[in-house]
Amino acid sequence: MTKNKILYHTVEHSPVRKILVEASKQRLKKIFNISNIKNIKDIRVKYSKIPSFRFILFFIKNILNLNILIEKKYVQIRYNGYEIGRYAASYTYRDNKVFSYQLLKNYLFIKNIIIAGFVVDNALKIVKKSSAIYIDHVGYLNGLYINIFSQNKKIIFFNGFPRGFSFIDFKKKRNQQVNDSTIIIVRESKNKIDKNIIKKCKKKIVGIIKQPKKNLHYMRFTQYSKKQLNRIEKIDFKKANYLIYAHSFVDGQLFFGYDGFTNLFEWLDFTINNLKMRNKNVIVKAHPNFYNKILANLAIEDKKIFDYFKNKYQSKKIQFIDIPVENNLILKKLDKKTIILSHHGTAILESTYMGFKSICSYAAIWSKEFKISNQWSSKKEYKKLLTRDYSSLKLYNSKNKFYDLLHQMYFNPHSVHKKKHFYTIIKKNAKNVKITKKMYKINADSIMKYVDIKKIPKITNEISNNVEEIII
Repeated sequence: MTKNKILYHTVEHSPVRKILVEASKQRLKKIFNISNIKNIKDIRVKYSKIPSFRFILFFIKNILNLNILIEKKYVQIRYNGYEIGRYAASYTYRDNKVFSYQLLKNYLFIKNIIIAGFVVDNALKIVKKSSAIYIDHVGYLNGLYINIFSQNKKIIFFNGFPRGFSFIDFKKKRNQQVNDSTIIIVRESKNKIDKNIIKKCKKKIVGIIKQPKKNLHYMRFTQYSKKQLNRIEKIDFKKANYLIYAHSFVDGQLFFGYDGFTNLFEWLDFTINNLKMRNKNVIVKAHPNFYNKILANLAIEDKKIFDYFKNKYQSKKIQFIDIPVENNLILKKLDKKTIILSHHGTAILESTYMGFKSICSYAAIWSKEFKISNQWSSKKEYKKLLTRDYSSLKLYNSKNKFYDLLHQMYFNPHSVHKKKHFYTIIKKNAKNVKITKKMYKINADSIMKYVDIKKIPKITNEISNNVEEIII
């Protein structure tokens, strides 16, 4: 008799993600060679709201030594050996008000570290009887399940940029070197990079630089205004020593690791202040998504924070580009010795292709093994990199590795809007013109109201056949 398998999942009320849970079960059916999918039970994870005695002692200790109220210590807090501080901090920074109200930040730090403790206690309780788990939002509190399920050599399904719907089997020894939310990043493929791949990548990156709306799905709904371009004519781009790309301040903090900065607000403030003290000519460019109406409140709040930096630092030496402008219009104005600064943005790839040297964090959406840019893993390393002159910085170590990264970033068939992505599969089978990319961007679940319920089994089966397996 076949022993029942259990798939846990973190999905609450999401029609699309319920399909992904079913697709995960079908994939497990093949992995474990189970004849009947009824032998795989799915259970939504629920943690107890009554803390364990061990956690109570742990919490009291960290309150007394102030670890919970000092950000640098907070992000490094571990409970039972698991990094609850990083995931709790990541979840806390989703509320933009924490950058202005210390009391709110303290409250959320306390609340979220408690929830993180509950998650760990629950994960330790369920992991032994499980076969796999589907995790949504791997960089927030749910990411703690990765720590525990990977340690116990389970299968983890997940979904998120830069990948699509994926899974990783921790029974495979080579996968055990990664045990956190960095399972989502792009890693060196070891595939041969031939002339055709290089040609394809060059065409794509040039298209992204010149026409980002056409070539990047997440820029599709950003409104660029040619009427406002005269506002940047006063900037002397040729004198710029550094160009800084600002990031969203309220989304995806600490997803890819801790590099000495607890959030992107702190990183940007440190960077501008450091360059100001060294009397450098600096341009700070707003992310175009700060002006993307489809992102609603997220964009509004990001723009407010960016305006704070502009009001604090704007001077003859430090100029701000506070309009949505295509990257190409900026890069072609710069001297080639201008150093590009980004925490983890894909603007690094565009500027590298155009021959600009750059500095970025190791905690990026691609692995440091690509050796693209000049990367730091601590604030001390970052500060040292900022003092280095242009000639001592590198562009990249390997041209082939650079194109391998581009190929994986932009031609992975499993990533969003590509042929093997679940959105594409749902849209194809629904055959309904009302299902648009904009609709998916605003609310992925809204597309399901146009899907014939009779087609869901077919859609689920096709998605299960197109889950990307991650091999470290």
